[in-house]
Amino acid sequence: FACLCRVVANTDVPCLPVKHNGRHVWPIGKLETWVWDCELDLAIKAGANVSIQECYTYIREPVLSEWARWVLQILYRQDDTVSPIVRTWIKHCARALIGRLSLRTPSWEYFGTNIDNTVGITHVTFPEEQRTARMLHIGDDTLIETKREEGRDSLPMITGWIMAKCRTLIWEAIEICGGEHVAHVDTDSVLVDSIGLDRLRSAYGTGFLE
Repeated sequence: FACLCRVVANTDVPCLPVKHNGRHVWPIGKLETWVWDCELDLAIKAGANVSIQECYTYIREPVLSEWARWVLQILYRQDDTVSPIVRTWIKHCARALIGRLSLRTPSWEYFGTNIDNTVGITHVTFPEEQRTARMLHIGDDTLIETKREEGRDSLPMITGWIMAKCRTLIWEAIEICGGEHVAHVDTDSVLVDSIGLDRLRSAYGTGFLE
């Protein structure tokens, strides 16, 4: 099973994401947030005091495993039987598909005349509302994006769990390196010094980053 939980937690370790002012932060202390089971396990292992307020439970199935193995087989193939163009495209799909599973589609409303004959997407800021909106310019018309809705076949629970699992793997890598040896953390990687890299290679095997 996979569980999406609303929790109240008290933690000394910044390993639980909290949405704050449209962004995600990783605070310490007392907090309330929605997290997946893998991040909850990580927090409990780190000594957090957690109380589950509500929970959604999903049955897990390996729906992407065959596709993922095929992607990795192509990307790590050592011969030249796969075109570089195909390899690049598959690598892009490997990154993009996970996000596309939780697709949200925009709604557009007529805003005014396209007086500057602009083509494509621009952005406009409304200071009094403290927001920025996207504008779509088509022919003589300008449309404004009003909201985004879940796509008909959207599966945000798959994207959410995979992203949460990636965050736990990043956190484990940081712990292996030691925070003092980490220069930067991204959504799918860590930038470390030579000591951190040696520790990662020791933990994950001799083939790591070879």
